[in-house]
Amino acid sequence: MKLWLCRRCHLRGVQAAAKLVNGYQHIERHLFSKHQINVTITKEAPEPISNPWDASFIAGAARASRSWLGEEALVGALIDWSIIQDQSFRAVVSAETRALLSWNRVELLKALPTSHTTLSTWIQRAVVQRKEEIRSILNLSASKIALSVDIWTSTNYLS
Repeated sequence: MKLWLCRRCHLRGVQAAAKLVNGYQHIERHLFSKHQINVTITKEAPEPISNPWDASFIAGAARASRSWLGEEALVGALIDWSIIQDQSFRAVVSAETRALLSWNRVELLKALPTSHTTLSTWIQRAVVQRKEEIRSILNLSASKIALSVDIWTSTNYLS
């Protein structure tokens, strides 16, 4: 008898997290309906990456063609994260970061940049696009808009 344990349900303390394995369709349905994870389980599926060193090695591999369907959302989230967290471009595209972001999902590597200049270009394009979006929103405003800026100077007199 084989059992399958949904890790997410298990970590949340769901009592019925373990399920009897009788094919894979019920696992696919569970992951999609409960966790919005769309997977197709086949016997030909690649082995999951078991450790961060292997993932890092794969992440540093040659560029793959871009074909992942959620690429735009991932790129947008990566751009936002790198800006909000004030990450260096080289740190964001490092093999270690790419491995972490694509942990056990090797297909995600296709959407992640491998060069700091690529990331820089993506961010510059996003800034231009977002400026236009902000202009459009402001032009549609029916009232005055007040802006407030939190500016401070550190003890070493750097803004």
